Amino acid sequence: MTEEREPLFRGITRLENELLVRDFVQVFGSGDARALEPFLHRDVRFSGMDGATASGRRAVVAVCEQIFTVFPVFTVDVVRIASVDASVLVEEELGVMLRHGAVTRRLPGFASFEIDDFQIVSWHQVHG
Repeated sequence: MTEEREPLFRGITRLENELLVRDFVQVFGSGDARALEPFLHRDVRFSGMDGATASGRRAVVAVCEQIFTVFPVFTVDVVRIASVDASVLVEEELGVMLRHGAVTRRLPGFASFEIDDFQIVSWHQVHG
């Protein structure tokens, strides 16, 4: 009986992981770095396409604060989301504006997340 229910529970867990990441992306797009803390495992690892890396909740929040400083306008919209077990993949559309620019640019983005016990343990961010 337990073996028959295992696929159901995996499906529920994948859905919960997707919802967690959707909420995280929404908060990330709001520009409030401190509000990201509850989503992040204390030993979370971050890597960006520019080679930037950070380990630990405080360091990852600091990276986000830097992003929000560089881009006074920063938004993130989920285009597509998919998950396999503990991995969640997100196609995004980023809205950014540099300090000296008056135009918000829309850029494609992609992020992958690893989830453990309802917290993000790994986050890889790529943007266009």
